[in-house]
Amino acid sequence: ATWLADVDIPGIYFLLDIERHGTDQAALIAERELFDLAGIAGVRRVQILIGPVQLAAVQVRAAGQNSGSCEGVLRKTRADQARITSANMARLAEMAVEAGLLLYLEALFGPPLNRPFDQQALIARANRPNLKIVVDFWHRFASVIGQRVSLPYRAN
Repeated sequence: ATWLADVDIPGIYFLLDIERHGTDQAALIAERELFDLAGIAGVRRVQILIGPVQLAAVQVRAAGQNSGSCEGVLRKTRADQARITSANMARLAEMAVEAGLLLYLEALFGPPLNRPFDQQALIARANRPNLKIVVDFWHRFASVIGQRVSLPYRAN
């Protein structure tokens, strides 16, 4: 992409629902194409998001129903949520480093593991130097408000 050589693109797009596991994990790994695209464009960073991104899935699950969409780790214990998510982060970081990329993690307000110290713990557990944190203050504010109105996450 020589036509982009003089353009500084600090980050590109985002990789959604990084906590996908089981049969959904293959789809997560297949999204490696985003890393290839970033390399072609000369981008150095890709954002990764803890989900599920669809807030409706979180709300429906809170009501004890099946959302029919990606629920990520909503049905797991908090320990399993952290284990699965950090393992995926480590795997994604290994793929990204091959492309010379840094990944920056953002936790959205609705899903579990949405607080800055959750992000810090996940990054420490994944233990990869190309994993960093971005704090979106709107999502941070909304996560506090969401906890006050009982958006779900498993406490155990």
